[in-house]
Amino acid sequence: MKVFLPQKVEEALINKKMFIYTDSREVQPGGVFVALPGSKSNGSDFISDAIKNGADYIVCESKDVGKCGKSNVIEVSDVQKFLGVLASKLYGTKNSQVKLVGVTGTNGKTTVTYLLEYLFQSQGKKAGVIGTIAYRWPGFSKESSLTTPGCLDLHSMLEQMEKEKIDIAFMEVSSHAIDQQRIAGLEFAGTIFMNLTQDHLDYHQNMDEYFSSKAKLFSEYPLESKVMISSADSVWGKKIIEQNSNVIGFGLKDPPNNVLRYLHGKVISSSCQGLHLEMSFEGQKWDVHSSLIG
Repeated sequence: MKVFLPQKVEEALINKKMFIYTDSREVQPGGVFVALPGSKSNGSDFISDAIKNGADYIVCESKDVGKCGKSNVIEVSDVQKFLGVLASKLYGTKNSQVKLVGVTGTNGKTTVTYLLEYLFQSQGKKAGVIGTIAYRWPGFSKESSLTTPGCLDLHSMLEQMEKEKIDIAFMEVSSHAIDQQRIAGLEFAGTIFMNLTQDHLDYHQNMDEYFSSKAKLFSEYPLESKVMISSADSVWGKKIIEQNSNVIGFGLKDPPNNVLRYLHGKVISSSCQGLHLEMSFEGQKWDVHSSLIG
C-alpha cells in the first residue's frame, strides 16, 4: 500500500515516541488513532473522542476526513491494511528474524502447530505458538482470547519473541483474521492449508467465500520465498495447489497431476494404540510409528 506517511510520524513510531490506538478511550496525547471499520460500530464514529483525548494523527478513509476537523489526517483507502504498516514500524516486525509459519484450515490447526513446536524444539530450536489455546514461547505463556489476536497484539508478540531470540513461531490463522486483516504487515516464511469443512457460514455466507478468505494467506502475504504446503486430499486443497505454484502437497491418496512435490502417507495400521504409516517423498521412503490416533 503506497500511502504518504509523514517522516516525523515514521521516526516517532520507530523510536517508540508515538503509539497507535484503535480504541478512542485508550488514546493518550500525541498518539495515532486508527479508525477501523467494525461489524457493530465503526472507529470513524469515535474520531471526535480520540481528538478530545489528544490524538495527534487520525488514520481514516476519505469519506471520514470531514469528521477530523483541523486534526492531522492520514487518508487511506484501506484502514485495516494500513494498521499493519504502522504496526510494523512501531514493533520492527518488517526486519524480524523470527520465521513465521501460518497454519489455516477448519480443523487441525492447533494439533499441527503443537506438533511443529515439538519437532523444532527437539532439534534445539526456540519455538513459539500463537493459537486457540495459548500464546506461548520459552519463558512466556498466556491463555488466548482469540485464535488469531488483533493486529497490534500480533506485532507486539513478535517483537517480544525477537527480543527473546525465538527462532520460529507457528500461528493459527483463522478465516476471520484474514478477512479482517489482523495479519496485515506480517511476512510469512511458510503457510499450511489443512482442510475446509462447513463452518463459520454465518460470517462468510457460503463455502466459496470461506475458501477465498483462507486462500489469501497464500496469495497475498509475502515472503516471496515462503514454503507453501497444502493437503491434496480434498477439492479445496487441490484449489490451493492450482492457484499457487511450487506448493508441496500431502495426503493419503495418490498425488494430483499438477503437484510437483508430494508427501504421501499410506496407512498400514490405525488403532487405539496408534498409527503405522508408510511414507514417501521425492524418492525417499520411511515408516512412521506414532502413538497419536485418528
